Amino acid sequence: MTIALDKQAGMPAFSSYFPLPLARYRNVQFQFVYFRPEIAAVGRLLPACFEPADDGFCAAIGLTVP
Repeated sequence: MTIALDKQAGMPAFSSYFPLPLARYRNVQFQFVYFRPEIAAVGRLLPACFEPADDGFCAAIGLTVP
């Protein structure tokens, strides 16, 4: 499964979720999850403009803003 570039509303690679520098985050909680799934599985989920890492390394990052 691939996602065409024109169907990627809000894709971070081209339209960042985060403001430009000088933004200040206070009392924010960051969550980082690192994992290594099967490389073929990752490739099926990525948009066409991305390729999976050779070692399959993935990171899921989230934040909670009060």
